[in-house]
Amino acid sequence: MEPNAILASRYRIDRELGEGGMGTVYLATDMQTDHHVAIKRLKTEVAEPALIERFRREGEALRDLNHPNIVKLLDTLSDAGEHYLVMEYVSGGSLADWLTQQKPDSQQIVRYALDLADALTRAHKLDIIHRDLKPANILIADDGTLRLTDFGIAQLGSKERVTDTDVIIGTIDYLPPEAFDGTGIDARSDIWAFGVVMFELIAGERPFSANTLIETLQKITIAPLPDLESLNPNVPVALIDLVYRMLERDPNNRIPSVRHIGAELEDILHGRASKQPITKRFDESKSQLTITRKHNLPAQTTPFVGREAEVQAVVDLLNQPSNRLVTILGSGGMGKTRLSLAVAEVMLARYDDGVFFVELAPALDRENILPAIAEQLNYQFETEQETLLQQLVSFLDEKSILLVLDNYEHLIDGATLPTELLKQARNLNILVTSRQRLNQIGETVYDLLGMSFSDWQSPESALEHGAGQLFLQSAKRVRPDFELTHDDLSAVTKICRIVQGMPLGIILAASWLSMLTPEEIADELSQGLALLETDASDIPERQRSINAVFDYTWEHLTPQEQSVFMKLSVFRGGFTRESAQAVAGGNLRTLMSLMNKSLLRRNNETGRYEIHELLRQYAHQHLSAHKLADDAQKAFVAYFVQLGISAEKELRYAKQEYWFKTIADELDNLRAVFEWSLERDGVDAITVLSDTRDFWFYQGMHVEAHTWYTRLQDKAEQLPPVLWARLLYGKSIISWALQKVDEAEQLARESIVLLETLDAPKYLAWAYIMLASVTGVREGKYQETLELCNIAEKLLKSIDDKAGLAQLYNIEGNAHEFAQDYPRAIEACQKSIDVAEETGEQRRVAMNLGNIARLKIEAGDYADGLRLLKEAMRLNFKLGFQYMLVFDMHAFAALLANLGRYDEAVVMLSVGHVLSEQINIKVQPADQVGVTRTINLIRENLDDDLYERAWHRGQDMTFSQAMAYALDLDTEV
Repeated sequence: MEPNAILASRYRIDRELGEGGMGTVYLATDMQTDHHVAIKRLKTEVAEPALIERFRREGEALRDLNHPNIVKLLDTLSDAGEHYLVMEYVSGGSLADWLTQQKPDSQQIVRYALDLADALTRAHKLDIIHRDLKPANILIADDGTLRLTDFGIAQLGSKERVTDTDVIIGTIDYLPPEAFDGTGIDARSDIWAFGVVMFELIAGERPFSANTLIETLQKITIAPLPDLESLNPNVPVALIDLVYRMLERDPNNRIPSVRHIGAELEDILHGRASKQPITKRFDESKSQLTITRKHNLPAQTTPFVGREAEVQAVVDLLNQPSNRLVTILGSGGMGKTRLSLAVAEVMLARYDDGVFFVELAPALDRENILPAIAEQLNYQFETEQETLLQQLVSFLDEKSILLVLDNYEHLIDGATLPTELLKQARNLNILVTSRQRLNQIGETVYDLLGMSFSDWQSPESALEHGAGQLFLQSAKRVRPDFELTHDDLSAVTKICRIVQGMPLGIILAASWLSMLTPEEIADELSQGLALLETDASDIPERQRSINAVFDYTWEHLTPQEQSVFMKLSVFRGGFTRESAQAVAGGNLRTLMSLMNKSLLRRNNETGRYEIHELLRQYAHQHLSAHKLADDAQKAFVAYFVQLGISAEKELRYAKQEYWFKTIADELDNLRAVFEWSLERDGVDAITVLSDTRDFWFYQGMHVEAHTWYTRLQDKAEQLPPVLWARLLYGKSIISWALQKVDEAEQLARESIVLLETLDAPKYLAWAYIMLASVTGVREGKYQETLELCNIAEKLLKSIDDKAGLAQLYNIEGNAHEFAQDYPRAIEACQKSIDVAEETGEQRRVAMNLGNIARLKIEAGDYADGLRLLKEAMRLNFKLGFQYMLVFDMHAFAALLANLGRYDEAVVMLSVGHVLSEQINIKVQPADQVGVTRTINLIRENLDDDLYERAWHRGQDMTFSQAMAYALDLDTEV
């Protein structure tokens, strides 16, 4: 189109902006609005029906997307057989152009990535996969934000595909490995491309570029990911880690959704992830010999139980033509060999020339692999004119065979041999078992984890799970009369939990039933690994103890890997990349290597790492005997002390929800810190417990917190005065939550006496608040409560502690409420809301909304009370603040009862009762009086049968159903 040409009597063409495979884009002026627009014209030479349909769908996609970070569609036109899309004009050029001139800093990278994450989240929500994400398709607006464009080859989930599924579409450098193996693409393919774009933003280069198409494909599918940290050491380690997780070759291990990516980027942007610089990590005649047997699979002496789903999963993988090399990956003792044999038996009918099992454990090096295979095939190497590989390939070619190569992990330097065989023997499939990935092109990995188990309610339910079946089978080998009874269930569950479903662990534990009861076995196992060994001759020598199994893996670790793995054993319940770095010096490269060797697992949603409990105990044995033990333990405790300090600063402010989740994830580690500290002076335990106290309080974990405080009181003489005062004050809060009112008051007064002698105005103010809380519920002590609040208010204002003031006004409101001065109570609660909104403390806002609602209901203002109560419930539900939802449910029940809606009131009381039991909350005395009054009112007006039916309705609801029921109730009163 020439400049000044007029399109549809409205758009004047100014100039050409660029050209792509399907269309040309022009800058034009909308003569109606005098605004610039971009017009994309489908090229005439490619305008065949399929591409016209694809062009039309691009317009549909843009119209549906309608998102600030996606180029907007303004109009679609067809004129004289030509097809056009009219879009907003984005003036800043493409990200590809920008990258040639700029080197973005970390903040800019994260902001750009957030824009892209928002755009892709919208697209994926509408089931639209972009399929061609790259810097050239990302535009920069005048305000510096990004706009995603060019949805020309996007896949619209609800539409029939225009392109055949086996056609590779997109720009090669940004395509994921699954685009080349015929398995198809989904939203995770966009996540891979997104990771490549982020890599390019960080490093200034693409991770897998090469001079030729074939070289590029090879790099994408098998080359190690370049060390991004050394390419740009000035970006946060969390950002590097996120990119690595986006570039996982196996889509199942890739971070699963763009929403997760956006959430992590927000954390990085707002300083909720580590910002520290990163440490460097890192055509010949064929043999006419025939096979004389169909298989060589060894007969099994016991039935195969408990892994039926895993067998089917591996069979399904092997039945896919694209999966010619499948690796069953797992740590020692996980049952890889037994599973591979079960799979082999199932697959016998498929392979005309047989299924052959090759035991590689005796092989000393890669030179022994091909002879071991030939031996099992009954093949004799014949000539010195050809290599062993050439001879074996000639023999295998045209034969339909499955080779099972067992125990490959110590032969990783020969990892290319299976690939070389598969390249030339066209009908060959290979199933490998290994503790370490082969990292070969075309390798499909099946991660084998522990067998399933649960808290069984009956022997029958135990035998529905793999772990229960295996335990019973193993038990009968040593005690033929053994039967699983109700009395055994808790002990067997504990055994399975300790070994985390590891088959070898279950077998070795059950072997002791000739001498010990299940309960005694469980108790012994809780003390360590010594029990997990046997002298049974039908178990291979290398598997006669858990230690022997793990020794094999340990010996193949590098000294650096051994050091890191030992130190990681101090963690309980998993750990983050940041904590692994701080405590064990575990950089990303080392952690990735330990994962590849089946020593670590990683949750691809949360990014947290886990160690199988038996592996952790084994590593801890090594650590305990090493000079590094004390340093590792101190680093572990120091990390969580610092985490507690950071949490304490923000638990009452805008980052409250982030810290609640963080502490919940680390609970097992915090408990380990408490136990370690209790064995010493208790200082670290009281520091961390005090700093995270709000978590324990708001999550309803009062009983456990009270137990820790009580145990720490035995360390009184060793604690510095400020910490002792904090212990007294903290325990008083928890005692108050447990209705130990006298204890709470005594502890608060003791802490005040001690703090008055110290320069600690913050803690002193909070101790006065606690004392005010306790006295406020005592008959006739309301004036004393207000006097205590005045003292605390002066202290809080002197240090500008807004979180304290929000809590203080809350207490004042309670005091006025107990004095039945509802207007002043409402005024105080509103002051608390105003201050809490300043600081972003949404839980305090929700709490006071509920308080005001109850006050209005008590005063007879049902309509406004119900409106506010629903608002409080919505916010508490959103925040996961179940503690306050119990009281909201009770208030809702009281209101409904006062309105004569008795059956609905019973449902709400029932739901509140279930929730309070689930989170172990004791209802406060004042609220209990209200509940009793509500129940009496209902009983006077509702017969027993209707009451019981309504009560059971509430008991049968899930929490989400109960919330929907409450919020959907008619609000007209």
